Amino acid sequence: MAADLSGFGPRVTPEIGALRYTLLEPEIERYRSLGWDCGAALETACRAASPGDSELDVAARTAHECMKRDIQAVVNLVAADERIALRRHPPPTIKRIRKELMGVVTGRRQGLHASLTRMVSFEEPDAELVSRHRAVARIDARLILESRSGNRLNAVLGSGLDQYAEEGFPEEWKLHHQGGLTGYGGREIFATPRSEHRLEANQVVAWNPSITRVKSEDTVLIGTKGPEVLTKSDSWPLRTVHLPAGEMQRPTILEK
Repeated sequence: MAADLSGFGPRVTPEIGALRYTLLEPEIERYRSLGWDCGAALETACRAASPGDSELDVAARTAHECMKRDIQAVVNLVAADERIALRRHPPPTIKRIRKELMGVVTGRRQGLHASLTRMVSFEEPDAELVSRHRAVARIDARLILESRSGNRLNAVLGSGLDQYAEEGFPEEWKLHHQGGLTGYGGREIFATPRSEHRLEANQVVAWNPSITRVKSEDTVLIGTKGPEVLTKSDSWPLRTVHLPAGEMQRPTILEK
């Protein structure tokens, strides 16, 4: 007898877990639906936010928008203004928004997990914020574009760390985990320099690089023809990122 908990027989969690990393077509279709709905939930909550709202107000809207779509918000993080720089993983508080907002959600439905981050500015963002957000978007794009079938997770992470250095922020990756393989766990495998998992088509990644004041994150299917962003929408502003590895669109800061 085997088990996925200690005390009931030999633990075979790693062996069982590996069987669920590569998704079947019906699971991929469910993931596409979840990704779209999860993106819509967070983006709707962020668009509804206004200066004077508390972080808890935004988190409550996010939870409500998720629940409306039969999604459980298993991670629901919000930071405003200086807390964005202070907290990479910010539980919401009573702090009220003045100028800037970051919302983060991981939504679960039918076992699958979709994660994304969005940022909002309620006045014209300063040049440093724009520059840093463009830098983290390039890091995110590099990680996504390198997430190809056959590449090891630590090698993909290494390319992202190279991009951190190219952007002038070589140490920032040490301040928070960078994401990794997702699916039936919020992160099935966290990417570290020791993560030797070899990626395959129809697996899903969620990278979340961050630089002080900014973060970029979406959930992405490793497709046979390239990456497919699952947590996309047709309403959030996007910017095309050009890199030697290719080009792709990444979310920008929404200006309200």
